[in-house]
Amino acid sequence: MWGSGFTGSLEIGYPLDFATSYSKPREGSERTQFVSGEEDSWIVGTDYILQGQARWIPVASATSSLNVAQAGWSGSLGWEAFLEWGKTAQSFRYVPDRDSPGTYVLSTLVEPIDTAPTLETADGTRNINITIRNPTTSYDAGV
Repeated sequence: MWGSGFTGSLEIGYPLDFATSYSKPREGSERTQFVSGEEDSWIVGTDYILQGQARWIPVASATSSLNVAQAGWSGSLGWEAFLEWGKTAQSFRYVPDRDSPGTYVLSTLVEPIDTAPTLETADGTRNINITIRNPTTSYDAGV
């Protein structure tokens, strides 16, 4: 859910391919090893990351072969609009289960910022690698 008042919904018709989630120290964190071999670190915070590839994005919104709504590339609620909005570091609600919209993780878009989608040669749909993050909750936590 995204946009002003989180009124926009970006329906993903298929699970992300190559999906992985992990955590990493936030920028500004440091780790050092002393001559003695001892180590120390300064972690200013942790970011939780989810990345994967959204595939088979049609030009216009449609129903996927899994019989679920799927946002298209074009249109005011399509992928292109979402990515343009997300590039400005606006928060959105990542909803892992479309049947439970009240359960979400407030997230921001990390990538793509300046990467073009690729095209499926067979049918002309688009693929795009996407990375999102949040500072509080693991995407593995079953949210």
